Amino acid sequence: MVLGLQVKIALGGKNKHLQEVFKGASSALLIRVLGTVIGFVVSVMIARFLGAEGSGIYFLTISVVMIGSTIGRLGFDNTVVRFIAAHASQNEWAEVGFVYRLTIKLVGITSALMAVLLFLSADWVATEIFGKVYMIVPLRIASVAILPFSLLMIHAECLRGLKKIPSSQWIKTVFISLGVCQTLEIVTRNSGLRQIDDLLAVNNRAI
Repeated sequence: MVLGLQVKIALGGKNKHLQEVFKGASSALLIRVLGTVIGFVVSVMIARFLGAEGSGIYFLTISVVMIGSTIGRLGFDNTVVRFIAAHASQNEWAEVGFVYRLTIKLVGITSALMAVLLFLSADWVATEIFGKVYMIVPLRIASVAILPFSLLMIHAECLRGLKKIPSSQWIKTVFISLGVCQTLEIVTRNSGLRQIDDLLAVNNRAI
């Protein structure tokens, strides 16, 4: 009985913090579930929109973008969480701002360089690495996504360092998936690449 009373007293003192933890965790869970559902819908849309071969090209291209973005972030997506969290816990907001600006500047420069590198080397990557000449155009189009994706991930990690977990999860799951939908719609509408046959024809003409 005494032990139970002590537990209640201890929990009572931390009740506010526990409520914040559970609230943040439940919000993050809901957002992740929503992001998973949207991601599934995106995959279905891509499969129906581009066909089996087109979907393969799309996901292969996305993998290249992920590699380029990972290199462009220079590991700052992990480092920035630690430094921002440390300074924010001490109310050192000037240092938080300095870490944020420095990270955005460095990641922005390196990610932009990676995007330019992929755009210029799309011919070589498509033919020498993948052995698929029709990958040239998709790789060049996808290179544009490296910079915004890197910056989105950095902002998500900055928010995580500030303990804004739901906002961070919203960017990493829902927002990025919706961005993929919008980008796919814009690219296909403006370029007319609604079927893989069209995509192959464009690449053949480019060669």
